[in-house]
Amino acid sequence: MRTTPLSLTLTTPTLLPPSPSWPGCVRLVCMSDTHGRHRELQVPSGDILIHSGDFTNTGTFSEVQDFDDWLGSLPHRHKVVVPGNHDSVMDQEVRELVKRGEVEVFSEEEVNKWRKLEDDGILVANAHVLINRGLELEGLTFFGSPHTMFNGVHDRSRYNRYAYSFGCTDESDIAEYVAQSDYQDCDVLVTHSPPLGIADVSSRSHRGSLAVRNAVFKVNPALHVFGHVHPYGGNVFKLENCQENKEKISALGCSDDWSWSSLKTTFVNAASLKVAGLSEYNNRPAPADIFRQPVVIDIRRDTKDVVASNKSSNHGSRFCSVSK
Repeated sequence: MRTTPLSLTLTTPTLLPPSPSWPGCVRLVCMSDTHGRHRELQVPSGDILIHSGDFTNTGTFSEVQDFDDWLGSLPHRHKVVVPGNHDSVMDQEVRELVKRGEVEVFSEEEVNKWRKLEDDGILVANAHVLINRGLELEGLTFFGSPHTMFNGVHDRSRYNRYAYSFGCTDESDIAEYVAQSDYQDCDVLVTHSPPLGIADVSSRSHRGSLAVRNAVFKVNPALHVFGHVHPYGGNVFKLENCQENKEKISALGCSDDWSWSSLKTTFVNAASLKVAGLSEYNNRPAPADIFRQPVVIDIRRDTKDVVASNKSSNHGSRFCSVSK
């Protein structure tokens, strides 16, 4: 493995283990990239369940229905969902392409289901779906955005597996989507995309977004939950205050929008799937072989400090995103 030029140095924060006795805390249960296998996870109890995208594998209507039914069976008071690039039917633009026959990925039966959907129809009724919008829950403000950096037109024609939703080919597009809504005071940022250089390397390439990273630096949320890049899933990170990071960030021209010393954000790559994709397996492996359990975060309502996690260490360790 080798460090890539854009990789930032991260640390595992020293946090307490989760406990129901922490006063004034909200418990967040974070997951992502379950790819239609959500029912095989053991979901811890908590106040708010967060899923940061790719809850389906091919983005069909029936997969979304099953996911919604499963959400309805969970005891968490609130659920927050941000779609990902696999969740095709959730993307209004992709839905129109499929309905017009411009994307020939799905069966005619599936396309007919999409044609019956209303433009403003609710596909996930048992959660707050955040597509470039925010809301307040349990004294915390949330903002969610689903967009990732990839060429949907190219990928649809090359792979022909699903419709590749919420894709952007330019960072300015993601920045524009995020800027359309008021996210300036959010405590918890939920995106499908990782921030560039932070737990975002897959197949020797960075899959993260500079626009997402700039949003983190500008808003300085207490917590940023994301997924998309499976190898780094199930981990909690902080950005190390070191000269190397300062130089890399300054080189991209984004050092003026933030104060290094006051950056408090805890990062969670919540990807549940350990492997690149379920297609790697010819048979159905046991859940423990390919899935991580959700990340549990306790955050204080008053100070917005992240105080506990089931994935932290009792001593900080230092590492970089690396090529894999």
